[in-house]
Amino acid sequence: MFCLAVFGVVPSYAIGGSATCKGEIGLGEETAISICQSRYPEYPYCTYYEESPHYTVVCTKEDPDSGGGTDPDPVELKAVVMYDVNGGSGAVAYQSKTSTSSGSTTFALRHNKPTPPAGKEFLGWAMGRAATKPVFQPGDQLTVQYGATVKLYAVYGAQGASTNDCVVQMPTTGAPDGLNVLAAGSIGLVAVGAAIGLRRRKLSV
Repeated sequence: MFCLAVFGVVPSYAIGGSATCKGEIGLGEETAISICQSRYPEYPYCTYYEESPHYTVVCTKEDPDSGGGTDPDPVELKAVVMYDVNGGSGAVAYQSKTSTSSGSTTFALRHNKPTPPAGKEFLGWAMGRAATKPVFQPGDQLTVQYGATVKLYAVYGAQGASTNDCVVQMPTTGAPDGLNVLAAGSIGLVAVGAAIGLRRRKLSV
């Protein structure tokens, strides 16, 4: 609502969270503020400005020096690793960590393995459902940014298909050496320098 009143030479109005009184310089700061406060007692916090030949008094309901009240509750960000057994059986529980600040955290992938379909064996975990070669093994370290959810899919092969030299090539970027980094909004594997290989021992079944 828009209100207009006149206190001698003092036009005034209140809109939303503030009240404003204006007039010609000469009343003095204390008098100008007192007039505005008497007109709008619900706006007790007043500030006086001068711009010759006029002044302006702006009054608010909250103290502008208080920062507008209490700080809002911090937003919690989660980093999550999920496991899809991808045709096998025996669920593998997801992993989750929470933080109120940005950054990343490292998970040790769960050691328990899904039961493979008949005639196959579990080879490891990959980023895609249709992958034929694993990227991660149980116990590997995986770094995930807070705010991101990473889903890993079980990879199966014919019994006896796993070898001692399962090598997975990773693209080059700028993460700390030896870390697999997955970020919010992007699914990618990160290494330092030239592409590196992950050598795995033959899995026991």
